[in-house]
Amino acid sequence: MRHLLLVALVGCGSTSRPAPSNTAAPTPVATTAPAPDPDAPPREEPKDLPCEPRMETWAEGLHDRYLFHDDATGLSGYKNKAGAIVIPAQYREAYPFGPGGIAAVNQPGPGFGFIDPHGTLIARAHAMDNGPDYFQDKLARIIGPGGKVGYIDSTGTIVIAPRFDEAMPFCNGKAAVKLAGQDLTIDKTGSPVAP
Repeated sequence: MRHLLLVALVGCGSTSRPAPSNTAAPTPVATTAPAPDPDAPPREEPKDLPCEPRMETWAEGLHDRYLFHDDATGLSGYKNKAGAIVIPAQYREAYPFGPGGIAAVNQPGPGFGFIDPHGTLIARAHAMDNGPDYFQDKLARIIGPGGKVGYIDSTGTIVIAPRFDEAMPFCNGKAAVKLAGQDLTIDKTGSPVAP
């Protein structure tokens, strides 16, 4: 399972001293943050960058789904806020649900996949770095029949059906793929474009 390492830096050996009596303390400056724009779309945290992978680091509880681990079986599933099991413990690894309503899981047998809030498998995920493929430029790779590769978005919509023999992640709206032995560059509709 992927782990996020947080490092805190602590000042060592520094002490705070009061200002000398002949020096006036600095006057605090009031700053006002701009009011949030109510018409602005919600911002994803951390910010998605087109050519950077987006790890599954969402906060718990989106779509009323909370991870739990069954110590007896060693598997994970999802409960709702009330504590009722809504998706039984059946995954070797499970990730929090994202804002779009899908979560990455690792199932015994089929391996990595993307599920909806009911636990229905939407698509098999392309394996990357010992986990499910990252979302990059808002798409992740999926595996279809015959091992063909396609792409899914963060809402669970298969935007490019699996048909490629090989496929790289998207970057700035383009991805390198291989189809029938031919190297191509495609756009987010799956159409060939200039590299």
